[in-house]
Amino acid sequence: MRKYGLPVVFLMVGLLFSLKERVMTAQAGRATIERPSPRVVSSLSQAVSDPQGALVLVFFSLECPVCWEELFEVRDFVFNYSIPIDLVGVTLDQPEVLEPFLRKFGFLEPVVSDRQRELYRRFRVGAEPWVVIIENDLVLYRDRPTDDQSARREKARQCLLGIRDRSRS
Repeated sequence: MRKYGLPVVFLMVGLLFSLKERVMTAQAGRATIERPSPRVVSSLSQAVSDPQGALVLVFFSLECPVCWEELFEVRDFVFNYSIPIDLVGVTLDQPEVLEPFLRKFGFLEPVVSDRQRELYRRFRVGAEPWVVIIENDLVLYRDRPTDDQSARREKARQCLLGIRDRSRS
């Protein structure tokens, strides 16, 4: 302490308190920032503005960790490769249970709570996870139960890349 003197020590302590106050103020400000809420809807028409456009549906269940992985994998793939497609999750789970899950994992894409099984029947969903890719109201890709998970994922990715390539030309 003698080397720097008492005024320098007081200055350093003051700077540390000032820094601590700034950090606490920033954290408090960050806590008040509201994140967008997940969109849980009851129909596909509520989920997308243009149902004729390119659309990928990922059927999942909250009770299935493999489903969560598929949901997030598709979302990340679409985002990372800039694929011009709407992503919609579809589940039989109730909105009250879905919203906390989606908020926790930052999933902001729309999710249809298909309680009447309308989409499950329409796209003949055989299991979860299940991926269906649609463009101009035509099914371009639909998971096949005979394919293993890695083969399904690769076929869905190839279909998504085809949509991206067509949109660029």
